[in-house]
Amino acid sequence: MNSASDTQTILQQQLKSCSWQLAGTVTMGAIAATLALFGQSSLSLARPIFPMIDQIYGAWESWYIGALMIFGLVWAFALVRQLNGLQYLLGRLKAEQRLEQQRALRESRAQAAKKPVAPEPVHSRPAPLHATRSNKFDY
Repeated sequence: MNSASDTQTILQQQLKSCSWQLAGTVTMGAIAATLALFGQSSLSLARPIFPMIDQIYGAWESWYIGALMIFGLVWAFALVRQLNGLQYLLGRLKAEQRLEQQRALRESRAQAAKKPVAPEPVHSRPAPLHATRSNKFDY
């Protein structure tokens, strides 16, 4: 079991899942914005039909806009959180890939170090050419 490749596989799966969640969050935001515009026009069209809305239309409209702002803030928070998660996973995946490269480099260096190298020839001192008495400076 290779833990580095398992970790990378898990991170890639999480990255794919996070990307789908981010796409879903953006899609839901676009749908909510479209429905918000439709709801605003529906509220103004319902004003003459329902006397309760007509009497306090300004309050209804401000509550509706306030609710939309709260939903928009929650959506923006979710979007930022998904983006941060995506960046975190990308950083971890790159770090794991660097670690895997370093491990492979270490293994290749270890394999190269295990190969037998030919021993260097031992250089001995040449024999003196003349047969004389040795003196103190002969090494």
